[in-house]
Order: sequence, then structure tokens, then C-alpha cells
Amino acid sequence: MKEAFSMLTHGDRITPPILIFQDDGAHVYESIIVAEQSHESIDVHQSPSFFGYGYDSFAQGVRLSVKEIKREIAFGFKVHDTGVILKLAPEVLLDNDPNARDSILKYIGHMHPAIEAKYLAKLPIRELLKTALRK
Repeated sequence: MKEAFSMLTHGDRITPPILIFQDDGAHVYESIIVAEQSHESIDVHQSPSFFGYGYDSFAQGVRLSVKEIKREIAFGFKVHDTGVILKLAPEVLLDNDPNARDSILKYIGHMHPAIEAKYLAKLPIRELLKTALRK
């Protein structure tokens, strides 16, 4: 018997586009690679907890984190570096996020000014996220 599809249990993969909250507001990334490459590991490592988390297109929680990368360079020398990766974060729940509504409304107001604020204010949080992730 097939399981019913649910936005809450999309699986173990992140599905772009991705909305990530940063210290200067919400940002939308079209791919995981762009989201990861747009951030420096030092910033992600030193950032407060409200920075670097967000949601994918299925409203799954995601979080930027730092990963150690071991690389071999010329003549067998090994280098330890760090990089930013985007991970699923099941502890990040859209429906329980006290900052999500205001941050998403500000993002939509900036990126989609033609949409009326009074219309947006009435939308449930998941509809706001879908609106923010639209091109």
C-alpha cells in the first residue's frame, strides 16, 4: 500500500528553491549549491542561531552548517579546510517559527511589491512561503 504524500514528510532530500533567513533578511536560492557557495564558513560558524536556517519548497526545515573538508594538494600534502553545507533540520518547524511570518512578509514586499500587503496578511504561513519561493 502506498503512503500518502505529505509536505511534512517529503523525505531525506532538500528540494529547491530554498528560503534562508540571514541577518539582513530572507533570501531565496534556486539551488543547494548556490545557497552553500553564497556563504562563508566563518560567518556560518560565528552566526547566532537565527541566522542560516530556513525552508525548502516542501516547507522542510534546513540549516547552513560548517563541514571540515580534507583535500590533497600537490606532492601528497593534505590540507584541512572548511566549507558550508545545507542540511535538513527536522527541529526547524515552519508552523512554530515566531520570526518566519514577518521575515517572509518583508521579503515578499521587497521582491514582489505588486502583491497587496493586506492580501498577504491573511495567508497561512505555508502559503506565504509558497508565494516567497515563486519567481
